[in-house]
Amino acid sequence: MRALKRSIWGFILLLSATTAQADVKFGIAAEPYPPFTWKDASGKWVGWEIDLMNGVCEQMDETCQIVEVSWDNIIPALNGHFIDVIWSSMGITAEPQRVIDFTDVYYNTPSVMIGAKTGDKDISPAHLKDKAIAVQTGTMYERYVAKHFDGSVMKAYQTQDEALQDLTAGRVEYAPGDYPAMEAFLRTPPGSACCEIKGILPFDAEIFGIGAAGGIRKGDTELIARLNAAQSCQRIGLVRENYKSVPRLRHSASSALALDSAGVCSGGPSISLANRLRRSATPFPFMDRPCPNKSPAISDRA
Repeated sequence: MRALKRSIWGFILLLSATTAQADVKFGIAAEPYPPFTWKDASGKWVGWEIDLMNGVCEQMDETCQIVEVSWDNIIPALNGHFIDVIWSSMGITAEPQRVIDFTDVYYNTPSVMIGAKTGDKDISPAHLKDKAIAVQTGTMYERYVAKHFDGSVMKAYQTQDEALQDLTAGRVEYAPGDYPAMEAFLRTPPGSACCEIKGILPFDAEIFGIGAAGGIRKGDTELIARLNAAQSCQRIGLVRENYKSVPRLRHSASSALALDSAGVCSGGPSISLANRLRRSATPFPFMDRPCPNKSPAISDRA
């Protein structure tokens, strides 16, 4: 999950990204963030958050549109009405909560430090003194390293890809990140050749928050209610068949797949789990829980 540092710069969005009409516009950070969001060979957005978005939109019976936004400008894009939802692994922390609201948490994950394959798993601040640590600018990891590794040399990059490229090239020695994102990187040829997980970072509630969720404009209670109701009936049972390789993720009780005895999500348009298992290449390890027989009665958006 990622937390945002408020940008001092204005934002620019191409008109072509917003002219197409849609009921709900989902803002996705333009840079890839596997296994949550990235583009396939055809240029189509894929990933676990995209699968969740598609399921949520089907559950709400809405036509949804993806709008690409730079990470630093994603909150201004929301409050400027260029998008309706931030759907990009944004962590619920105090800073964004001052200016936006959030849906229920849809995932939570440990944070890890990775580095060169040396077998040295000591990630204490004293041991990393004077070592170069790569972070993506504007994220909670920039704040975390500044606070907990002030004796290290922090190098900030515009994207996570750029940070990891310098790690593989040996220009920096460590990089922190979400466990699933780092695990996905370590499965790539460059990642598997160079690096290993050094350890789980000690939790800092102020910086890491309580989990990742959708960001919504202040006061848009109708959309939050609809998203929460739809979220509670999506995607979560996919773990048992397809994502056993990510064992360390914590699950959110608000993000559980609700199925009736026929394997269909209740409370809205029918969604077959079996069909979603066949379609999805990026399931995610949460647990199932029972769902109310009916979703809350929510009127259509104006």
